[in-house]
Amino acid sequence: MMKRLSILVFVLLCTLAASAQHQRRVLIEEFTNASCPPCAAQNPGFNAVVDANIQFLTPVKYQTNWPGFDPMNVQTQADVAPRVTYYGVTGVPNGRQNGTTEVFPLSNFTPAVIQQQYNLLTPVTIALSHTINATYDSVFISVAVKSETALTGNLRLRVAVIEDEIIFDAAPGTNGEKDFYQIMRKMLPNPTGTATGNFTAGETKTYSFAWKLANFYDINEMSIAAWLQNDGTKEVYQSERSEPLPPVAGLGISVPSENVFACAAGYSPKFTMTNTGDANLTSALLRFRQGSGAWTDLNWTGDLAPGASEEVTLTDIVINTSGTTNVEVAVISSNLGIQTNLVGGTSTIKVSANVGPAQALPFANTFQSAAFPPTGWSSINVGTNGWKLATNAGASSTRSARCNFYDMGEGQTAYLFTPKIDLSTATNASTLTFDHAYAQYNATYVDHLLVEVSTDCGDTWETIFDK
Repeated sequence: MMKRLSILVFVLLCTLAASAQHQRRVLIEEFTNASCPPCAAQNPGFNAVVDANIQFLTPVKYQTNWPGFDPMNVQTQADVAPRVTYYGVTGVPNGRQNGTTEVFPLSNFTPAVIQQQYNLLTPVTIALSHTINATYDSVFISVAVKSETALTGNLRLRVAVIEDEIIFDAAPGTNGEKDFYQIMRKMLPNPTGTATGNFTAGETKTYSFAWKLANFYDINEMSIAAWLQNDGTKEVYQSERSEPLPPVAGLGISVPSENVFACAAGYSPKFTMTNTGDANLTSALLRFRQGSGAWTDLNWTGDLAPGASEEVTLTDIVINTSGTTNVEVAVISSNLGIQTNLVGGTSTIKVSANVGPAQALPFANTFQSAAFPPTGWSSINVGTNGWKLATNAGASSTRSARCNFYDMGEGQTAYLFTPKIDLSTATNASTLTFDHAYAQYNATYVDHLLVEVSTDCGDTWETIFDK
């Protein structure tokens, strides 16, 4: 009798083990935008809840392409748009909890909700890890998905490369937000994910992914998210998060983007390199190119103390014609470390060259030509936004130069330059007159129109109009 009882207990224990259930790490997906005022209002509270409960969560945030400009969306729209369509998102901010529950407003996502969802048991576990190669230009991801019970349906494994923290010096959009967290940078192999097929009880399936890094502001902030989702119901059976790896040393070099001017032929662009590290900078590998030309290596050597700067001249580039030329400078590595910023690691020196003779007085332009900027003028815009020809408004005409502030982010500036003007023949004090009109979007949008003059080819500027 005792022997039969022991066998019965053994069978019961095996049955319980085979039916083991696991807590469900909560996948929270948010759709937001850097130019969305409600997003700026709701995100701080939402971010605080996520941060305080990160051990229970797998957060993934998608920066959408509406209602306004968002540089993080520009970099990831190909992966964001399918997720917007997948959930039928029509407004931001908006969230999805474990795929099936809409979160709006974001304040509905509370610690109590997180615990309730976390305690919903699931037969699925996910083991997730990632590594970065020795040259710090590629990430390799390993995923193992196991189901304790048979699992069927339109099952897909989705993997997202995440940047945990992106901090801007100035708001990149128009809603004032500067701090962004858990931003999706790439979905692997794509937003559709990987079809896993059905699982038999106790089956484990393994997957590997690789991605050549791009668009990261700091690779030290890289984490990985993975989740198993049923596309038939959108239910997420389990999610997992691989935390950022130990940080690597940055290269300790700053090369700011800047606007420079050339008033004579034979000009070679210059840039300023600053040691932002804690030790002396003695060597660096940089690359530069003019326009879309081929990159050229520049091996710099010297001895720059922390905080010291040096002006470097690109003698391989010689500008002899008028116009606007972009010269890109990328810092690859140094004796202090590697390049961790794959977005800001490339600086742009915008050269506005006007090497011809100066315009004689009287000088005037009413923007009646179809060409813009007019001959001899040049502009430096923010991407595709900034100074453009308007054909529906003007002073005594229907044409003018127009700058649409709404399409530009906080702190961004667009420039429109006149040709050189020769004042040597003026017999009286020279006067600048112009017509202008301005419409403010609302009281929270503060814009400026400045008129500045330079008598030393752009080395210094004097403001003569600021409104």
